[in-house]
Amino acid sequence: MTNSDSDLETVIRRREMNRGQTTLLKCLYESEGPIRKAEVVDRIREGDARSFGGVLGAFSNRVNYTADITGSPGYEAFVGRREIDGEEYFELREEARKAIDGISELQSAFERDMDELLDYQGVPVEFDS
Repeated sequence: MTNSDSDLETVIRRREMNRGQTTLLKCLYESEGPIRKAEVVDRIREGDARSFGGVLGAFSNRVNYTADITGSPGYEAFVGRREIDGEEYFELREEARKAIDGISELQSAFERDMDELLDYQGVPVEFDS
């Protein structure tokens, strides 16, 4: 069962969003279509696949520990994966894009340059209680 955009908004708003998760969503949101996994790793983790795995693991925990989420989809509640010409591609799911569109705090973070977000020391996205 697919989770709705309002369920995914709950995932995002559940607590502040760290740098890795923010840059992952920004990268996928701005790509507006499938993007090679290797390119995502390069953009948000300077090619460090192990560090990227940590981002996906933390994001999966965020998703799976949100009460409104059906099942345990992990980061794939937000990200579709597929193979194109032998390479793995990621794409932001439509319901995730709709959830992000409704969150002004995340949109404000996305206005920052990717390098600024990557260098940011602190929590780039906090939500009003």
